[in-house]
Amino acid sequence: MEPVSKYIFESIPIEIIIITCFFTAFIISFATIPFIVRISRLKGIYGNRSGRNTHSKNIPTLGGVAIFAGFIVAFAVFTGPFKLNGIIYLIAGIMVVFFIGLTDDILNIKPIWKLLGEIIAALILILLSDIRITSFYGFLGVGEIGYLLSVLFTLLVFIVVINSFNLIDGIDGLASGTGIISAISFGLIFYLEKQYSFIVMTASLAGSLIAFFYFNIFSKSRKILMGDSGSLILGLLEAVMAIKVLEFEHSSTPAFQSVSTPAIVFGILIIPVFDILRVTFLRIIHGRSPFRADSRHIHYRLLALGLTHIQSSGILIGINILFIILVFMLKNWEVNMLMGLLFVIAVLLSSVPYLLLRRIKKRQ
Repeated sequence: MEPVSKYIFESIPIEIIIITCFFTAFIISFATIPFIVRISRLKGIYGNRSGRNTHSKNIPTLGGVAIFAGFIVAFAVFTGPFKLNGIIYLIAGIMVVFFIGLTDDILNIKPIWKLLGEIIAALILILLSDIRITSFYGFLGVGEIGYLLSVLFTLLVFIVVINSFNLIDGIDGLASGTGIISAISFGLIFYLEKQYSFIVMTASLAGSLIAFFYFNIFSKSRKILMGDSGSLILGLLEAVMAIKVLEFEHSSTPAFQSVSTPAIVFGILIIPVFDILRVTFLRIIHGRSPFRADSRHIHYRLLALGLTHIQSSGILIGINILFIILVFMLKNWEVNMLMGLLFVIAVLLSSVPYLLLRRIKKRQ
Protein backbone atom coordinates (compact mmCIF):
# COMPACT_ATOMS: atom_id res chain seq x y z
CA MET A 1 0.00 0.00 0.00
CA GLU A 2 1.39 3.37 -1.04
CA PRO A 3 1.91 5.93 1.76
CA VAL A 4 -0.54 8.82 1.96
CA SER A 5 2.33 11.31 1.58
CA LYS A 6 2.95 10.11 -1.99
CA TYR A 7 -0.55 11.07 -3.11
CA ILE A 8 -0.38 14.38 -1.23
CA PHE A 9 2.91 15.41 -2.82
CA GLU A 10 1.88 14.24 -6.28
CA SER A 11 -1.18 16.49 -6.20
CA ILE A 12 0.72 19.62 -5.11
CA PRO A 13 2.83 21.74 -7.53
CA ILE A 14 6.56 21.55 -6.85
CA GLU A 15 6.69 25.32 -6.29
CA ILE A 16 4.27 25.02 -3.36
CA ILE A 17 6.31 22.18 -1.90
CA ILE A 18 9.50 24.25 -2.15
CA ILE A 19 7.88 27.27 -0.46
CA THR A 20 6.39 25.10 2.30
CA CYS A 21 9.74 23.39 2.83
CA PHE A 22 11.49 26.76 3.04
CA PHE A 23 9.10 28.14 5.65
CA THR A 24 9.17 24.91 7.65
CA ALA A 25 12.94 25.17 7.99
CA PHE A 26 12.70 28.90 8.71
CA ILE A 27 10.05 28.54 11.43
CA ILE A 28 11.84 25.68 13.20
CA SER A 29 15.16 27.53 13.26
CA PHE A 30 13.55 30.83 14.19
CA ALA A 31 11.62 29.27 17.09
CA THR A 32 14.64 27.30 18.31
CA ILE A 33 17.18 30.10 18.58
CA PRO A 34 15.66 31.97 21.59
CA PHE A 35 15.76 28.73 23.62
CA ILE A 36 19.36 28.08 22.60
CA VAL A 37 20.38 31.61 23.59
CA ARG A 38 18.66 31.26 26.96
CA ILE A 39 20.24 27.88 27.72
CA SER A 40 23.68 29.10 26.61
CA ARG A 41 23.48 32.05 28.99
CA LEU A 42 22.21 29.94 31.88
CA LYS A 43 24.99 27.39 31.43
CA GLY A 44 27.67 29.88 30.40
CA ILE A 45 28.24 28.22 27.02
CA TYR A 46 29.92 30.81 24.85
CA GLY A 47 32.70 28.79 23.27
CA ASN A 48 36.19 29.82 22.32
CA ARG A 49 36.60 31.28 18.86
CA SER A 50 40.26 30.21 18.78
CA GLY A 51 41.56 33.72 18.35
CA ARG A 52 38.99 34.54 15.65
CA ASN A 53 36.52 36.29 17.92
CA THR A 54 35.93 39.88 16.83
CA HIS A 55 33.20 40.58 19.39
CA SER A 56 33.77 42.48 22.63
CA LYS A 57 31.00 40.64 24.50
CA ASN A 58 30.26 36.99 25.17
CA ILE A 59 27.78 35.75 22.57
CA PRO A 60 26.36 32.22 22.36
CA THR A 61 27.98 30.20 19.57
CA LEU A 62 25.44 27.40 19.18
CA GLY A 63 23.53 28.82 16.23
CA GLY A 64 24.46 25.67 14.32
CA VAL A 65 22.04 23.72 16.51
CA ALA A 66 19.12 25.76 15.18
CA ILE A 67 20.40 25.53 11.61
CA PHE A 68 20.72 21.77 11.98
CA ALA A 69 17.24 21.42 13.48
CA GLY A 70 15.50 23.48 10.82
CA PHE A 71 17.35 21.88 7.95
CA ILE A 72 17.17 18.24 8.99
CA VAL A 73 13.44 18.24 9.77
CA ALA A 74 12.39 20.08 6.60
CA PHE A 75 14.75 18.08 4.41
CA ALA A 76 13.73 14.70 5.84
CA VAL A 77 10.00 15.46 5.57
CA PHE A 78 9.89 17.01 2.10
CA THR A 79 12.53 14.96 0.29
CA GLY A 80 10.93 11.60 1.17
CA PRO A 81 8.53 11.34 -1.81
CA PHE A 82 11.35 12.21 -4.26
CA LYS A 83 13.39 9.16 -3.21
CA LEU A 84 16.86 10.70 -3.08
CA ASN A 85 19.44 7.96 -3.53
CA GLY A 86 21.81 7.68 -0.58
CA ILE A 87 19.80 9.99 1.69
CA ILE A 88 20.75 7.85 4.71
CA TYR A 89 24.45 8.37 4.01
CA LEU A 90 23.91 12.09 3.40
CA ILE A 91 22.21 12.45 6.78
CA ALA A 92 25.00 10.37 8.35
CA GLY A 93 27.63 12.73 6.94
CA ILE A 94 25.71 15.75 8.23
CA MET A 95 25.45 14.16 11.67
CA VAL A 96 29.22 13.55 11.78
CA VAL A 97 30.20 17.17 11.05
CA PHE A 98 27.42 18.51 13.26
CA PHE A 99 28.57 16.64 16.36
CA ILE A 100 32.24 17.35 15.64
CA GLY A 101 31.40 21.05 15.33
CA LEU A 102 29.16 21.01 18.40
CA THR A 103 31.91 19.36 20.44
CA ASP A 104 34.34 22.03 19.30
CA ASP A 105 31.88 24.82 20.13
CA ILE A 106 31.56 23.53 23.69
CA LEU A 107 34.90 21.86 24.49
CA ASN A 108 37.31 23.40 21.93
CA ILE A 109 38.85 20.25 20.45
CA LYS A 110 42.11 20.20 18.51
CA PRO A 111 41.95 21.08 14.79
CA ILE A 112 43.18 17.60 13.83
CA TRP A 113 40.00 16.05 15.25
CA LYS A 114 37.85 18.46 13.26
CA LEU A 115 39.75 17.56 10.11
CA LEU A 116 39.35 13.86 10.84
CA GLY A 117 35.60 14.32 11.26
CA GLU A 118 35.41 16.20 7.96
CA ILE A 119 37.31 13.43 6.18
CA ILE A 120 35.03 10.73 7.63
CA ALA A 121 31.89 12.64 6.62
CA ALA A 122 33.24 13.27 3.11
CA LEU A 123 34.25 9.64 2.60
CA ILE A 124 30.78 8.47 3.69
CA LEU A 125 29.28 10.59 0.91
CA ILE A 126 31.94 9.77 -1.68
CA LEU A 127 32.18 6.02 -1.17
CA LEU A 128 28.66 5.13 -0.07
CA SER A 129 26.52 7.73 -1.88
CA ASP A 130 28.88 8.00 -4.85
CA ILE A 131 28.81 11.80 -4.67
CA ARG A 132 32.06 12.52 -6.47
CA ILE A 133 33.63 14.48 -9.31
CA THR A 134 34.28 12.23 -12.29
CA SER A 135 35.81 14.76 -14.69
CA PHE A 136 37.61 18.10 -14.81
CA TYR A 137 35.16 19.04 -17.60
CA GLY A 138 37.83 20.54 -19.85
CA PHE A 139 39.48 22.67 -17.17
CA LEU A 140 43.23 22.77 -17.89
CA GLY A 141 42.50 20.45 -20.80
CA VAL A 142 41.56 17.49 -18.57
CA GLY A 143 38.41 15.43 -19.07
CA GLU A 144 37.46 12.10 -17.50
CA ILE A 145 39.51 10.91 -14.51
CA GLY A 146 39.95 7.45 -12.97
CA TYR A 147 38.09 6.24 -9.89
CA LEU A 148 40.96 6.64 -7.39
CA LEU A 149 41.82 10.15 -8.59
CA SER A 150 38.10 10.94 -8.56
CA VAL A 151 37.81 9.92 -4.89
CA LEU A 152 40.94 11.80 -3.82
CA PHE A 153 40.10 14.98 -5.73
CA THR A 154 36.51 14.98 -4.49
CA LEU A 155 37.78 14.51 -0.93
CA LEU A 156 40.04 17.55 -1.42
CA VAL A 157 37.08 19.57 -2.74
CA PHE A 158 34.99 18.62 0.30
CA ILE A 159 37.76 19.64 2.72
CA VAL A 160 38.40 22.95 0.94
CA VAL A 161 34.73 23.96 0.71
CA ILE A 162 33.89 22.88 4.29
CA ASN A 163 36.83 24.81 5.74
CA SER A 164 36.27 27.80 3.47
CA PHE A 165 32.89 28.43 5.11
CA ASN A 166 34.35 27.64 8.53
CA LEU A 167 37.07 30.25 8.07
CA ILE A 168 34.88 33.08 6.77
CA ASP A 169 32.66 32.68 9.83
CA GLY A 170 34.70 35.36 11.55
CA ILE A 171 32.29 38.27 11.27
CA ASP A 172 28.53 38.59 11.56
CA GLY A 173 26.47 37.57 8.55
CA LEU A 174 29.26 36.59 6.17
CA ALA A 175 29.09 32.77 6.26
CA SER A 176 25.30 32.69 6.48
CA GLY A 177 24.87 35.45 3.88
CA THR A 178 27.12 33.82 1.29
CA GLY A 179 25.55 30.46 2.17
CA ILE A 180 22.07 31.82 1.43
CA ILE A 181 23.16 33.32 -1.90
CA SER A 182 24.96 30.12 -2.92
CA ALA A 183 22.04 27.88 -1.93
CA ILE A 184 19.58 29.99 -3.93
CA SER A 185 21.91 29.95 -6.96
CA PHE A 186 22.35 26.18 -6.84
CA GLY A 187 18.62 25.85 -6.23
CA LEU A 188 17.89 27.70 -9.47
CA ILE A 189 20.05 25.24 -11.40
CA PHE A 190 18.39 22.28 -9.67
CA TYR A 191 15.01 23.72 -10.57
CA LEU A 192 15.97 23.95 -14.24
CA GLU A 193 17.24 20.36 -14.07
CA LYS A 194 14.10 19.20 -12.23
CA GLN A 195 16.26 17.71 -9.47
CA TYR A 196 13.48 17.98 -6.91
CA SER A 197 15.25 16.33 -3.96
CA PHE A 198 18.12 18.79 -4.27
CA ILE A 199 15.72 21.72 -4.62
CA VAL A 200 14.35 20.61 -1.24
CA MET A 201 17.89 20.58 0.10
CA THR A 202 18.56 24.16 -1.01
CA ALA A 203 15.18 25.37 0.27
CA SER A 204 15.73 23.73 3.66
CA LEU A 205 19.22 25.20 3.98
CA ALA A 206 18.18 28.69 2.83
CA GLY A 207 15.22 28.76 5.21
CA SER A 208 17.25 27.79 8.27
CA LEU A 209 20.07 30.17 7.35
CA ILE A 210 17.78 33.16 6.88
CA ALA A 211 16.27 32.57 10.34
CA PHE A 212 19.78 32.46 11.81
CA PHE A 213 20.82 35.53 9.79
CA TYR A 214 18.06 37.59 11.41
CA PHE A 215 19.22 36.86 14.96
CA ASN A 216 22.91 37.12 14.07
CA ILE A 217 22.54 40.54 12.44
CA PHE A 218 19.44 42.29 13.71
CA SER A 219 18.66 40.93 17.18
CA LYS A 220 20.29 42.71 20.11
CA SER A 221 18.84 40.74 23.01
CA ARG A 222 19.11 37.29 21.36
CA LYS A 223 22.17 37.65 19.18
CA ILE A 224 23.84 34.34 18.35
CA LEU A 225 26.83 33.12 16.34
CA MET A 226 26.89 30.17 13.97
CA GLY A 227 29.72 28.25 15.58
CA ASP A 228 31.54 25.32 14.00
CA SER A 229 28.42 23.16 14.28
CA GLY A 230 26.75 25.49 11.77
CA SER A 231 29.66 26.37 9.49
CA LEU A 232 30.71 22.72 9.02
CA ILE A 233 27.16 21.69 8.05
CA LEU A 234 26.93 24.67 5.70
CA GLY A 235 30.25 23.82 4.05
CA LEU A 236 29.37 20.14 3.66
CA LEU A 237 26.01 20.87 2.02
CA GLU A 238 27.46 23.52 -0.29
CA ALA A 239 30.11 21.01 -1.39
CA VAL A 240 27.43 18.40 -2.13
CA MET A 241 25.44 20.93 -4.18
CA ALA A 242 28.54 22.02 -6.10
CA ILE A 243 29.50 18.44 -6.99
CA LYS A 244 25.96 17.58 -8.13
CA VAL A 245 25.87 20.65 -10.38
CA LEU A 246 29.24 19.71 -11.88
CA GLU A 247 27.88 16.26 -12.72
CA PHE A 248 25.01 17.74 -14.72
CA GLU A 249 27.43 17.97 -17.66
CA HIS A 250 27.13 14.20 -17.90
CA SER A 251 23.35 14.37 -18.09
CA SER A 252 21.93 13.14 -21.38
CA THR A 253 19.52 16.07 -21.63
CA PRO A 254 20.84 18.86 -19.38
CA ALA A 255 18.36 21.70 -19.02
CA PHE A 256 21.09 23.97 -17.69
CA GLN A 257 23.15 24.33 -20.85
CA SER A 258 26.70 25.50 -20.20
CA VAL A 259 30.19 24.72 -21.47
CA SER A 260 31.80 26.20 -18.36
CA THR A 261 30.19 24.49 -15.38
CA PRO A 262 33.38 24.42 -13.19
CA ALA A 263 33.71 28.19 -13.58
CA ILE A 264 30.03 28.68 -12.72
CA VAL A 265 30.41 26.64 -9.53
CA PHE A 266 33.57 28.58 -8.65
CA GLY A 267 31.76 31.87 -9.26
CA ILE A 268 28.91 30.86 -6.97
CA LEU A 269 31.36 29.96 -4.18
CA ILE A 270 33.90 32.67 -5.02
CA ILE A 271 34.03 34.50 -1.67
CA PRO A 272 34.73 31.55 0.67
CA VAL A 273 36.71 29.37 -1.77
CA PHE A 274 38.94 32.08 -3.23
CA ASP A 275 39.62 33.41 0.26
CA ILE A 276 40.88 30.06 1.57
CA LEU A 277 42.99 29.49 -1.55
CA ARG A 278 44.45 32.99 -1.32
CA VAL A 279 45.21 32.79 2.41
CA THR A 280 46.77 29.33 2.09
CA PHE A 281 48.98 30.52 -0.77
CA LEU A 282 50.12 33.62 1.15
CA ARG A 283 50.94 31.61 4.26
CA ILE A 284 53.01 29.12 2.29
CA ILE A 285 55.05 31.72 0.37
CA HIS A 286 55.76 33.51 3.66
CA GLY A 287 57.03 30.29 5.22
CA ARG A 288 54.12 29.84 7.63
CA SER A 289 51.93 26.85 8.27
CA PRO A 290 48.77 26.98 6.10
CA PHE A 291 46.83 25.77 9.17
CA ARG A 292 47.96 28.60 11.46
CA ALA A 293 45.31 31.29 11.95
CA ASP A 294 46.14 34.89 11.07
CA SER A 295 44.45 38.11 9.93
CA ARG A 296 45.05 37.71 6.20
CA HIS A 297 41.41 36.94 5.46
CA ILE A 298 39.66 39.60 3.39
CA HIS A 299 36.97 40.23 5.99
CA TYR A 300 39.60 40.98 8.65
CA ARG A 301 41.26 43.47 6.28
CA LEU A 302 37.91 45.22 5.85
CA LEU A 303 37.48 45.42 9.63
CA ALA A 304 40.99 46.87 9.88
CA LEU A 305 39.88 49.63 7.50
CA GLY A 306 37.30 50.67 10.08
CA LEU A 307 34.25 49.01 8.55
CA THR A 308 31.67 47.34 10.77
CA HIS A 309 30.70 43.68 10.61
CA ILE A 310 27.53 44.49 8.67
CA GLN A 311 29.35 46.78 6.24
CA SER A 312 32.12 44.24 5.61
CA SER A 313 29.68 41.36 5.13
CA GLY A 314 27.44 43.50 2.94
CA ILE A 315 30.32 44.40 0.63
CA LEU A 316 31.49 40.79 0.27
CA ILE A 317 27.98 39.40 -0.20
CA GLY A 318 27.33 42.08 -2.83
CA ILE A 319 30.53 41.14 -4.64
CA ASN A 320 29.50 37.47 -4.49
CA ILE A 321 26.17 38.34 -6.13
CA LEU A 322 27.98 40.25 -8.90
CA PHE A 323 30.22 37.26 -9.57
CA ILE A 324 27.18 34.97 -9.79
CA ILE A 325 25.49 37.33 -12.27
CA LEU A 326 28.72 37.44 -14.28
CA VAL A 327 29.14 33.65 -14.56
CA PHE A 328 25.48 33.16 -15.52
CA MET A 329 25.83 35.80 -18.21
CA LEU A 330 29.07 34.27 -19.53
CA LYS A 331 28.15 30.62 -18.99
CA ASN A 332 28.89 29.78 -22.63
CA TRP A 333 32.47 31.05 -22.48
CA GLU A 334 35.20 28.43 -22.70
CA VAL A 335 35.89 27.11 -19.20
CA ASN A 336 39.55 28.13 -18.98
CA MET A 337 38.82 31.64 -20.23
CA LEU A 338 36.01 32.19 -17.74
CA MET A 339 37.96 30.66 -14.86
CA GLY A 340 40.94 32.88 -15.70
CA LEU A 341 38.72 35.98 -15.79
CA LEU A 342 37.26 35.11 -12.37
CA PHE A 343 40.72 34.65 -10.86
CA VAL A 344 42.01 37.95 -12.26
CA ILE A 345 39.00 39.91 -10.99
CA ALA A 346 39.16 38.18 -7.59
CA VAL A 347 42.89 38.89 -7.20
CA LEU A 348 42.43 42.55 -8.10
CA LEU A 349 39.47 43.05 -5.77
CA SER A 350 41.16 41.23 -2.86
CA SER A 351 44.20 43.48 -3.25
CA VAL A 352 42.20 46.67 -2.68
CA PRO A 353 41.91 46.39 1.16
CA TYR A 354 45.62 45.52 1.43
CA LEU A 355 46.66 48.52 -0.68
CA LEU A 356 44.38 50.85 1.28
CA LEU A 357 45.80 49.62 4.60
CA ARG A 358 49.37 50.08 3.38
CA ARG A 359 48.53 53.60 2.22
CA ILE A 360 47.06 54.42 5.64
CA LYS A 361 50.16 53.07 7.42
CA LYS A 362 52.45 55.18 5.22
CA ARG A 363 50.45 58.30 6.08
CA GLN A 364 50.70 57.50 9.77
